[in-house]
Amino acid sequence: MAADLRGGAALMRQRRKHQSARAGQIGIDQRRAGAQFGRCDRHDVPGASPGLDGDEHCAATLPNLGAVPGQSDPAVARRLRARAWAATAVCCLAHGLPAPLRERDRQMPNANDAEFHVILFAMRVSMGHTRTDADQGRGRWQDDQMWNGSEPVLTDPAMSPGADLLAEGRRMVADWQLGRSLFLETEGVASEAEYKRLAMSSGRMMQHEDICFRSIDRTVAAMSELHVCAATEGVRIDRFGVTLVWTMGYPPDCRAGATRGTGIVLTGPEDFARITGASPAAAHFGDFMLGPPGALENTRAAIAAGATAIGNLGQYFTFRLPYWDDDVATTEATLRALGLIAAQEAEILVHSNLDDGFAGLFLDMTSAFGMALIEKHIVEDLIGASVSFCFGHHFSAPLMRAAFQAALARETDTPGTMIFGNTVAYQGGATSNYASLASYLISDLEALHEHHSGHAVNSVPVTENVRIPDVNEILDAQIFAARLADHAPGHAAVRDNSLIEQMADRLISGGRIFAETALKGLAERGVDIADPAALMLAIRRLGARRIEALWGAGPLEGARRALLVAADWAEELDEMAGAWIARQANVRLVHRRVALGTTDVHEHGAYLVRRALEGLGATVIEAGVAINAEVMVARALETGADAIAISTYNGIGLDYARRLMAALAANGAVLPVLMGGKLNEIPQDSNSSLPVDVTAQIKATGAHPCADLDDMLAVLRS
Repeated sequence: MAADLRGGAALMRQRRKHQSARAGQIGIDQRRAGAQFGRCDRHDVPGASPGLDGDEHCAATLPNLGAVPGQSDPAVARRLRARAWAATAVCCLAHGLPAPLRERDRQMPNANDAEFHVILFAMRVSMGHTRTDADQGRGRWQDDQMWNGSEPVLTDPAMSPGADLLAEGRRMVADWQLGRSLFLETEGVASEAEYKRLAMSSGRMMQHEDICFRSIDRTVAAMSELHVCAATEGVRIDRFGVTLVWTMGYPPDCRAGATRGTGIVLTGPEDFARITGASPAAAHFGDFMLGPPGALENTRAAIAAGATAIGNLGQYFTFRLPYWDDDVATTEATLRALGLIAAQEAEILVHSNLDDGFAGLFLDMTSAFGMALIEKHIVEDLIGASVSFCFGHHFSAPLMRAAFQAALARETDTPGTMIFGNTVAYQGGATSNYASLASYLISDLEALHEHHSGHAVNSVPVTENVRIPDVNEILDAQIFAARLADHAPGHAAVRDNSLIEQMADRLISGGRIFAETALKGLAERGVDIADPAALMLAIRRLGARRIEALWGAGPLEGARRALLVAADWAEELDEMAGAWIARQANVRLVHRRVALGTTDVHEHGAYLVRRALEGLGATVIEAGVAINAEVMVARALETGADAIAISTYNGIGLDYARRLMAALAANGAVLPVLMGGKLNEIPQDSNSSLPVDVTAQIKATGAHPCADLDDMLAVLRS
């Protein structure tokens, strides 16, 4: 890697000799900080303009990187240009600019070269410009297009055809075949799909548990201990999921320098095999496997270790890794991985958590179900694999949970992975949370008795909203689920299913309209909807809001579409905002312009803030989702905002507050910064995964930590 960077810098020096007149004698020097990287040495080069800002100065070299002198091999020249582009673009970072890659930089030739991103990432690591979990979320392409109001470009001629990518993946089956895990050996099945179908035929309820520790050793030990302890209580845990860190989404060459987030990093087949060998239960590899640019390497390692449920396809459409904006490389990696999965002799489930995709963002649940139908079409019809859906995070109403499960059971043949727990319902202590646990679990169990779709139930420990649960707390939740499953048949027998079936009918009919209309609309916009790569890229670039606005099943009512089946999460937050507004007698904020953004992919908190502020007459400027702190400040200043509001969730509020306040200071600006959400953080040297409260530290930065909407209002009224 260091050699690559030195080569890039050398090429830049060579280019300077040939382009001195146009480039203003810009020098690219080297500096060592763990790895080599290029920087603009403008103040030491004769002819450089002292008044030229870093962005303009560095960008001045960008148009001059065309043909490579003395290099006739196009492939080599392309790689060298990629290195040179990376060396040039990182100069912006050296100047402390808010956006290392501006829109104009993204238009460069061969911008989709994966090597460019590997080199650029390494240089950013060397400069300390990697990000924490704050930046995981929707891609900057989508966010920038939404911000400036322009129409996204849905196709990319640089991307390989989907058929070619799938063929590449299928050819790899000669070297990457399914291994034999402890689960497969113990159960004597070819895959988890076969195991699930056996449980479905007997009517047996299955149970899922997520392990959220930060060390592989502790994760493996917990899986083994839980299996033994649960069996002692007569309880069977059928499958374990492990919490993987976003770092795993990068190609392997980029992972070493990335900041570690919450969860574990599996570095190869051996680490994956430790997980699949820890317990006779099925191992589920979900987040940051399929979908990010490291999809192929992750999938190969999981298959070699004997895993037969790999995800999370839903994240492909919505998540973005820090400083990785190459959606073409991401799509190509995902298609190759899907080709390898489809070529396996055993059935491997392509897991998709719908809540992590567009289902968690759509306001109409018929759109969410329609997106499931589109994903099914892509995976099963266009690729030839088996898709397995998960849902539940944001499904609060028992009727919606049961109806959505019934609709999936009617429209899909592949067993589902799991119905996730309604984690947003946990808002109190352990005792009160048991009521929420029982509420969603009995609904899920009754639904599975009526239509067994192969989903396992997920009994979330009642302490999860307070801390990472320990083994005993996980075991308690699993025992609770097993005992509740014993009672579920009696409850199911007295339940009137007519309302559930009616709601399922509405989801299916509206979902079909959405899926059919969306595919037709994409085709009319020049997208080859028979090509899975082209189709996936177009959907990702359009984003949830545009897709629902264009092709939602509800009729247009003015500028918006009527909701056929309103999303639970939006209804609940609307009620909360309305009740709060009603309590603010004679309070108006018509003079306020508030720039609102989120540190990560979770945007429901921002939705609540927007509804509350607009209800009091404030102007809310939506700056973006998963937006970098520096970009947040730039957009706030550009739009004339007089306050900044930040919603955070993933335990990175303190780091984000520091960067945001530094960006304000760098711009000579003073604005009140309001930060709400989960104001905690896991220390980087912690192995316990236990977050600590950082409210006081955030306040010390000069930002205003807000425990609720009242705290926010107090600052805005001052």
